[in-house]
Amino acid sequence: MRISTPNTRTYLSGTHYKEIEPRQYILAFEGMKTEPQYFDGIRKYADTIGINAAAIRCIPLVRSTPEEGFSHPEHGCLPLLEKCISEYQNGEMSIETLAVHIIDWAADICIIKRKENQKYLAAVKNQIIERFSQDGHTKEETIPYSEIEPIAKKGYEHLKHILQCELAEKQYTQYIDAIRKEMLHISKNDIACLIIDRDPKSFSKEAYTNVQNRCRDKKIQLIVSNPQFEFWLLLHFTDAAEYDKEQLQKNQGYLLSKLREKIGHDPKRVIFTQYLNNVKTAILNEHNYAETLDELQDHLGSNVGTLLSDLLGTAAEEQTTEENC
Repeated sequence: MRISTPNTRTYLSGTHYKEIEPRQYILAFEGMKTEPQYFDGIRKYADTIGINAAAIRCIPLVRSTPEEGFSHPEHGCLPLLEKCISEYQNGEMSIETLAVHIIDWAADICIIKRKENQKYLAAVKNQIIERFSQDGHTKEETIPYSEIEPIAKKGYEHLKHILQCELAEKQYTQYIDAIRKEMLHISKNDIACLIIDRDPKSFSKEAYTNVQNRCRDKKIQLIVSNPQFEFWLLLHFTDAAEYDKEQLQKNQGYLLSKLREKIGHDPKRVIFTQYLNNVKTAILNEHNYAETLDELQDHLGSNVGTLLSDLLGTAAEEQTTEENC
């Protein structure tokens, strides 16, 4: 979520200047490794691919203090995305969200190690929330962005007291800058996307249907890979016609082994330059498999390519607008 707000683009139309705010795709991930690494690569090499990097924001929903059951789309990451969208649209941050950002910052600069026991990290977060409650703030209370800095300063002091540590003055400046970067804005024109795996072992058909319906009702674009994101990665190198389709869908080891053969290392480590020149190939190969949400409930496939096609189309539309203005 360390992405600054894109600049509004200004075009000259006749004798008037016209401001156009590009549509943004807010990408939220169920996982914290493969998908974020891949889309970081998409942003980094956006010009090469033909995508406007400013049209992409990434929200890593998995934090330093994930809640129990977070990885379940219905009860974990989807409700958290809904909460994030609400806060961004309203230009505010809840006390609980601020506490999570404080823990993330502390982990970023290694005051707290990310590999610490998750129960310990959650306990520190809860202690910060408890200290805020002593200041008269409930964890559900939302603070407008314009008023967040003095509250964040209290949170900084709470963190030092809980960890019993002294921090240099420059670290406070870094801390406030980090909190400011979390104060994002989402317009009604933007599209929020939830990127998940269709894991039938832990994600029932009923739960899948519920997530699908909630995303439709909330106008969240649901991006699914069946069985998992690595199938989309495999499509960069092959149409997979030579492989056993049932094994690809039902045997995780089989799928990962075929991708490993293509890239020569652990598939969970994404070296994006290996995929860079084949993004459009993957989009074409995806058409051979399930792409609609109804099909993806039970069948091998992905609709990540549909998202990337939209991003390519958005860039083309902006280029046409610029030429016509």
